[in-house]
Amino acid sequence: MLKRRHFLKQTSIVITGMIIPLPMFSNTNKNNMKNQFQYDVIIVGGSYSGLAAGMALGRALRKILIIDSGDPCNKQTPHSHNFLTNDGKTPKQISSLAKAQVSRYETVSFLDALATAAFKKENGFEVQVQSGEKFSAR
Repeated sequence: MLKRRHFLKQTSIVITGMIIPLPMFSNTNKNNMKNQFQYDVIIVGGSYSGLAAGMALGRALRKILIIDSGDPCNKQTPHSHNFLTNDGKTPKQISSLAKAQVSRYETVSFLDALATAAFKKENGFEVQVQSGEKFSAR
């Protein structure tokens, strides 16, 4: 008859041997799918809503690319009004502060470029910038 300690040691070795190899086989397809994409999400536009989405996804540890041409639609606005904690600031000041906060998340990347096309692919999306470079996301 096995002593309790010996039994626990033997069963833990067997269980560990059964558990460790499983992810290597069951996630093979997932890993291959994941590796074909550079990013989880690509956000086109790095102004307020793009940065807000980037922050939420960055906090969720998603790999994000924010593509921004630096030509916001609110560029003609001299100052912000009725925007709590930012009243009187320029849109540039507000978005600079927001970008600095989003930049703290290591999974968020920025690209200063103009997105010219986006394509739906079989299992994801591809975004092309003016230089011709393409980026993929699931």
